[in-house]
Amino acid sequence: MVNAGASSRSVLMIEAVAAARLGQKGLARRLFNEIIEKEPHFEQALLWLAALADTPDESIRALEQVLVINPANQQAISALAVQKMHQTARPTEVLLPPPPASRALPAAPFQSVARIRAISSTGGSPVHVSGSAISAATEGAGAQAARPQFERAIRKIFQCPLCNHSHPESSDRCSHCGGMLKLCDLWQIAENRGADEELLARAIERWSGRLSIEPYEANLNIARALLSLNRSGEALPYLERACSLRDAPDLETFTSSLRARKLIIAVDDSQTIRKLVAVNLERRGFRVVAVEDGMQALTKLEEYKPDLLLLDVSLPKVDGYEVCRIIRKHKLLKSTPVVMLSGKDGFFDRVKGKLAGANDYLTKPFDLPALLRVLEKHLGRLPV
Repeated sequence: MVNAGASSRSVLMIEAVAAARLGQKGLARRLFNEIIEKEPHFEQALLWLAALADTPDESIRALEQVLVINPANQQAISALAVQKMHQTARPTEVLLPPPPASRALPAAPFQSVARIRAISSTGGSPVHVSGSAISAATEGAGAQAARPQFERAIRKIFQCPLCNHSHPESSDRCSHCGGMLKLCDLWQIAENRGADEELLARAIERWSGRLSIEPYEANLNIARALLSLNRSGEALPYLERACSLRDAPDLETFTSSLRARKLIIAVDDSQTIRKLVAVNLERRGFRVVAVEDGMQALTKLEEYKPDLLLLDVSLPKVDGYEVCRIIRKHKLLKSTPVVMLSGKDGFFDRVKGKLAGANDYLTKPFDLPALLRVLEKHLGRLPV
């Protein structure tokens, strides 16, 4: 048996959306407010109210109410960021309601914006146009006159999919979080400096929670964040999943070029050394996965099957010698080159490493040329 309250809400929603599409904003707002009075936590109705608001202040209040209910609502986050950015500069602007041409009930009030500006591999969520454009959009034939004005507004506003920071126009790199947004040049991405690790870590966490809801966008944006942090080894699986979900030739070309790079797993309990190794090797054309202890190393080895392992001797949980011995007994990993890293340069330590099955030995601290010579010895000619 259908719940009477739910049925009543559905009827009100249909009537409210129909009124909004016909340009009857006053009636639509009254109906949506009636829904919210009965169900204060109904996000969809609040989003519609934000889209139909007469002033930015009204829109902001509705969007903030949505975020109190659901802090992860991306539509509200995107719209609120743009509204606040323009509140002072253009106080008479409001969000564009859905166009009246379509009779279908949309999934969300900002769907029309997302459809007009098909989100490409660079991403973005512009949702702001002037009040005059809204008036024209709700007058049937006048919609065509509003289109150039609406498209100009779209071109001027770009929102970073990683930190939601709004920009006046799209760019290769977000000036706020330092994330690389255009995935086309691996060398340029590897040279990225000044990325905000905390903001990008939050982006990874946020998009990880949306993998089942927005699989393409979530995989793509997690990969963007990881690449920006010189973690291309971890980024590749997300890029491959994104390519499997959508026909994107440019993204597939980029993914193929990344896949062709040699993969190195670097294991060290020092975060500084892990970061230095990852940054320098990514800039020399390698993929790197960095881990901090022996147990993680064994897990990542099974998952990634690297071309070479840089393995610190002194590790928590399972030391480097034991990890090396386990690898040498593994059917699929036993031929993987292992370079031991140690702060000791003693004869006994080198012999112990050899007995465990290591192919080479580097004493810390080591410089980049020394590391590259060892890699070339075991992997062949290095990338140019």
